[in-house]
Amino acid sequence: MKFILLLASILTIVNDVWCAVAIIPADTSKNHSGYCYSAYTGPIEAAGEIKNIEGKCVQAICNDDRSIRLESCGAVSGPCGKTDVDYSKPYPQCCPKPKGC
Repeated sequence: MKFILLLASILTIVNDVWCAVAIIPADTSKNHSGYCYSAYTGPIEAAGEIKNIEGKCVQAICNDDRSIRLESCGAVSGPCGKTDVDYSKPYPQCCPKPKGC
């Protein structure tokens, strides 16, 4: 029984840590100097600023070199499926979770 509780605890922790990550290179055009920008995210004013992308379960972070780090939900599965993405919540609360049986 202790083994099952330990395994369940580890799986819960691992599930909360996994995510998908992408980097958008800095847009160095004169129109967007001084802040992070991409057509996908729009402007992000300062390095370290986090912006949730409306209608997506994604957050964008402006890096010091003006590139943008995108973080979204990783792959999720459970013995009885997974919940749907909840676009009304910010990342990571919007991510699907394993369903209990």
